[in-house]
Amino acid sequence: MKRSRWIAVSLLVCLGVAAAQDGLRLSFAPYSKISARRLETMRLVRDGKFDAAEALLAAVQQAYEGKEADEFAVGTAFAAFSTSDESLASPLDRWVEQMPQSWCALLARARHQRARFNRGMSRKLAVTAIADYQAALAMNPRLMVAYSDLIELAGATRDEALFRETVDTGLALAPASWAVRDALVRVGGVPQAEFASFLADAEKHAKENPLLWQLRSDVELERGRALWDQNRIEEALAIYESQAKSLDTFQIHKERARLLRILKRYGEAGAAIDHAIALLPGKYDGYRERGWLRLMTDREPEAVAEFRRGLEIEPHDPELNYGLGQALEYTGDKLGAMAAYEESTRWSSFPAAQRRLDRLRSRTVARPPAAPR
Repeated sequence: MKRSRWIAVSLLVCLGVAAAQDGLRLSFAPYSKISARRLETMRLVRDGKFDAAEALLAAVQQAYEGKEADEFAVGTAFAAFSTSDESLASPLDRWVEQMPQSWCALLARARHQRARFNRGMSRKLAVTAIADYQAALAMNPRLMVAYSDLIELAGATRDEALFRETVDTGLALAPASWAVRDALVRVGGVPQAEFASFLADAEKHAKENPLLWQLRSDVELERGRALWDQNRIEEALAIYESQAKSLDTFQIHKERARLLRILKRYGEAGAAIDHAIALLPGKYDGYRERGWLRLMTDREPEAVAEFRRGLEIEPHDPELNYGLGQALEYTGDKLGAMAAYEESTRWSSFPAAQRRLDRLRSRTVARPPAAPR
């Protein structure tokens, strides 16, 4: 039986482009290797091989400073630490203790603390993350990804002084920075009436940093998300399809897959999500989307595998745990389903998961509801 599911919109516009010229198709292909290697970096840190992790991460930043790589490459290299998995906290603390002058260690720990704060674990984590970001920037002011993260944290904590100081410092140091300008767009720091002048100013620097050409595309994608929120799915998909002709990014193809899934165009959705994961195999939300697609097409064991692959990267994502719970419930593993539902409600309010958990506990098992919108 075919099942229709809806999944929550992830407003994560955090991807750049590998190289760009006006009118050319942009591709992230060179970064698929970085994405796969980033999990190796996490393993090195867990194993206490801090020197090796430092060498890998510092090399990417050095390539950026030498104009042999862009800001996106640095963000991708450190993305493995943007997980709320508490088991990573202890090795990151040891890394900082053993190498107190390492901006790599501080940036990695800051990203981990920010991810945990974003999961609602503790507001104190935002304070410690900000301190680590600032310490890392004191050692290496060229860490544009740190400015980007700080802008987001300042927005989340409503620290207007930190927000303005970070934006001003980042753009004064590197006016061609895509990371700083992109973060400014994502946190709503550019009033709608000022978008035209903001984009025009950014594109003055696009010759120096081709990533800036993507900002105009980001504005279009925000328009697509607004249509999506209004349930105007076909119109939203049209915008994503249009942008995919010039931007070959994980985010665009993942969101295309989700829209196509909602429209029950499962074959096209499968091709889109497979392509997205091939671009960035280390992104947990790619496996989450493919898990929902497998579940909707009656391939429950494969759905279990996809959700578990995502959870290896981000163990506390509530939607991954909720999807895993539904897939396990279908396969008859009620205890496993209960554990997954419990985890999905651990760090955030998730009424659908709580209802499923309550039904299982009362031994009244119904067919799973639609995936969260």
